[in-house]
Amino acid sequence: MSTNINNNIYLEQVWGNLPRLLAFYNMDKTSEFYGVGDRQFWGWKTIDFANGTFQGAANGLSLLIKENLLPDFLEQDAALSFIDAQFLGTSCLIRGDGSLEEAFPYEASFCVTALVAYDLLSACENLKNIISAEKIDEYMDIIERLIKFLMVTDETHGFISNHLTTASLALLKWAEVTNDKSAFKRGNMFLERVLNQQSDEGWFSEYSGADAGYQTWTMFHMAEIYSMKLEDNIATAIKNALDKSCDFLKYFVQPDGSFGGIYGQRSTRFYMPAGFEIVALEISDALSIADFMRSSIANKTTVTLDAIDQPNLIPFFNAYCYAAVALKRNNYLESSEALPAFDKKDINRKYFEEAGLLINKDKNNYTVISIKKGGVIHSYNYKNKITHIDAGALYKNKKETLYTTQTNNEPIKLKEEDGGLIIDAPLIKINRPYPTAFKFMVLRALNITVMRWRPLRDLIKKMLVALLVSGRKPSGGINRRTINFSENIAIKDEIISSENLNLEKVNDTQTYYGTHMASQGYWQKQDMGK
Repeated sequence: MSTNINNNIYLEQVWGNLPRLLAFYNMDKTSEFYGVGDRQFWGWKTIDFANGTFQGAANGLSLLIKENLLPDFLEQDAALSFIDAQFLGTSCLIRGDGSLEEAFPYEASFCVTALVAYDLLSACENLKNIISAEKIDEYMDIIERLIKFLMVTDETHGFISNHLTTASLALLKWAEVTNDKSAFKRGNMFLERVLNQQSDEGWFSEYSGADAGYQTWTMFHMAEIYSMKLEDNIATAIKNALDKSCDFLKYFVQPDGSFGGIYGQRSTRFYMPAGFEIVALEISDALSIADFMRSSIANKTTVTLDAIDQPNLIPFFNAYCYAAVALKRNNYLESSEALPAFDKKDINRKYFEEAGLLINKDKNNYTVISIKKGGVIHSYNYKNKITHIDAGALYKNKKETLYTTQTNNEPIKLKEEDGGLIIDAPLIKINRPYPTAFKFMVLRALNITVMRWRPLRDLIKKMLVALLVSGRKPSGGINRRTINFSENIAIKDEIISSENLNLEKVNDTQTYYGTHMASQGYWQKQDMGK
């Protein structure tokens, strides 16, 4: 039993959130859904299916047991009871095809099935010297049902690197434990797909773009793969990919302590620390990022475990557990290398052209600009210690319909002039569909009938992605954003082509979101200025 946090900020967050997390689980042994973690399903009974993601906390809990890092308020036997319940709860949620769900009944979620398979496999690995071999075999039988689904299923509604990396990790772990060569081959296939799609600039594709937040998720699971016993050529390829990833991500650690932001493809600003801590001894940029971001977590200037909502809490909880263990094993190693935002030598301008992200550092400001999104800005003033965020040009018509450059997927015209930037970007109508009783009724009718047929289900998923994420058509209007880099960043917007839209400028553009992304907008402490 551990009694001292020892300045381990990750462990502090883990212990602080354990009571909230443990309260998710149905511990009534008389219930047919004993061990299920989605309280909205088994407790409140306000939804008609259970999100399988909750079943993965067995991973983090088992690691705390293995490393003797449980808090005083949770005995080992109690933690083992929760883990056992989560395995049994998973068993009752698995559909006939071996899948779990996240968003709707009979969804056959590729990412959640992969995530839970990985989490439960890791729990078995962590507990192999603590619980009986018979119990491990019982758990492995449950996991095998999930693996069989991953062996025959792929994700087709978008290229999402963090999902594919998780699937690769689950299959490779299964192959390592069972010597299943076909699982190794399939896991390696998913891994190669992610590695081949990594940009030369260092970013992993998330719906065809770079997103710093989700890249930290990919980093965690890729670092876990790297920690396995692999052939030299595979290990080298992963190491190179992680190195390139850190070289890219270090530019998006901002001086205000935040990480990522609206300028990313998926507009996320969360930070998953485990991958950086795991490879910190081998990759200097990973150590630099991890060292700085520990203070950000302590100061809450980045999104912490405290601010993560229920559907994402379990993966982040597990990541914080792994980060806590890695930090302890690395003897709380600190970095001596400065990140770009703090390097005394001006970097002037760094442009990741393929990602559409430009970093401008001068004596006054550290500024990240999304050219791809028409000039979305995150800028920190060194003198005033104030952050200025502008989420992009925003207009409305007389019907209050909103138009923005933030959601653009059309070509952008960029010109440098007198040290500043001129960005011409199409205006896109913001589409924000919300659930209604009628829409929900139609969706459920589809879920329990025709969408149980995989080809049609995959087609409808693609349609939903187009509606919520990628299906953005230009309105005909074009905004010109002029950015001047002076003591305080100066921004000017003007419409240079309106196509009779009759638009009026919306002046408060500090923070708004033009596309659907459930994981955006988590709270963090930030000093904001205009």
